Amino acid sequence: MAHNLPLIACCLLKTGHPYQDLGADYFDRTNAEGLKRYLVRRLERMCNQALLVPTPLTI
Repeated sequence: MAHNLPLIACCLLKTGHPYQDLGADYFDRTNAEGLKRYLVRRLERMCNQALLVPTPLTI
């Protein structure tokens, strides 16, 4: 993480854009299907069977 700070600062100074934190789950949100496949494969490697049942979204 610490090695990313100088890189972020350099990019911000070059572009002049304000810093915007994308959140801890940014990559999970951008590739939700890939994350789902990864987690199912991981469960199956632990000798479990994964049955995915959609749940209604609550807002």
